[in-house]
Amino acid sequence: MNFAVKRSDVCRLVSAVLLFAFVFPAEAQIPEALHHARRAQQWMTAKQYAASLPEWEAALKLDSSNAQFHNLYGLALQETGRDEQARQQFRKAVRLMPSMADAHSNLGYSLWKAGREQEAAASFDAALGLRPGDASLHLARGLLAFDSGDSLLACRHFEQARPWPQDAATLWAVFQACLAGKRTETALAAAAILPRAASTQALVSRALISFHQPAAAIRFLQEAGEAGALPETPLLLAEALLEAGDPAGALAVLDTQKPAGRAFNFTEMELRGSCLLKLGRKEEARQQFQLLVEHFPRDPEAYVHATQILLEEKNWQQALSILNSGLERLPGDWLLLLRRAVVYRLSGRLREARHDILEAAARGGEMSLVLAALGQVSGDLNDFAAAVGVFRQALAETGRPEFQFALASALDQQGESQAALREMQKAAEQLPKVARVQYEYG
Repeated sequence: MNFAVKRSDVCRLVSAVLLFAFVFPAEAQIPEALHHARRAQQWMTAKQYAASLPEWEAALKLDSSNAQFHNLYGLALQETGRDEQARQQFRKAVRLMPSMADAHSNLGYSLWKAGREQEAAASFDAALGLRPGDASLHLARGLLAFDSGDSLLACRHFEQARPWPQDAATLWAVFQACLAGKRTETALAAAAILPRAASTQALVSRALISFHQPAAAIRFLQEAGEAGALPETPLLLAEALLEAGDPAGALAVLDTQKPAGRAFNFTEMELRGSCLLKLGRKEEARQQFQLLVEHFPRDPEAYVHATQILLEEKNWQQALSILNSGLERLPGDWLLLLRRAVVYRLSGRLREARHDILEAAARGGEMSLVLAALGQVSGDLNDFAAAVGVFRQALAETGRPEFQFALASALDQQGESQAALREMQKAAEQLPKVARVQYEYG
């Protein structure tokens, strides 16, 4: 299911609210120009935008300093596909009447449609400065911020854009932005309005699990089941229960609602092994993880799971044997190289660990994981200056608070206690009250 927000559709949707809102005052108007403007507006009301253009041109020939004429002429031009000419008219309207919020917003929509997001943001901000309570402007500004990757700013605007439009694409954008911006209640409010189809509820639940909101995910999955369960619903429910600290409940779901399809399902086996491990049934978990390698030898994550218990047992030799067999099947796989680096590091083979980390980076490894591992190994080698540099780079690239903690630790070990304290305070401010700082696969 695709809930992508189409930029052009949003521009048309929101600007349409203002298309015909103008009432031309009789005073301070040139009568003949006003006559042409009213005829142009009638054509636009009938969606005959091309027919309105000669009337606007005639009106502006008689009254070239009329900001409203320029603004509406710009809208007509935009509707006929003449976007650059439209922007020229919007800019003229803004110059003639800087207090016209509609001209600023229409320029913003046009710039956004053209992919000029920074300029569009400035225009929307100017419009909001003139009309701070306009819900449609907050919606547009929020969607633009979401489009630009600024979830926190998007969420702040979405919270002032209620009531939200009922289309799924907009609601999904509100949900995602507010979930990423840690405004969970606002995200759930948007999710509650989304279509009640099982597929939608499953999509919402998957996002909630990924942002560590398992209790909310369980509720949506239960509703998805009522709407008609999907094959993936039991797996998602089991994952949510495991995330919520109920491995027994998760295992019960897997036992009673085994997913249809292939006899061996990677996700089902992975979850089952994790549940068994959490319940202290180590040997059964070990068997599940070994089965992953047997049935999915081309999936690097199978080898990662197969070494999980071995690392807890400090059985470095067996862990390396499994990872080396994986690298024979999947030469140069960055995830396996990074996992082997973890084993090398834990077993004290730091030079070999650093070699594998650098090789993983060269093979296109996920940079946040690579930098985390490289920073740790640099610290273990007492190269604290290198560790500080690596963690600084990781923090700059990801913004993740765990890297801020790692940077603080490296600074402290380097003897820069005041700088370390500052970084620790920043990290504490970013983390939610219940934080689960995790390094995947390490």
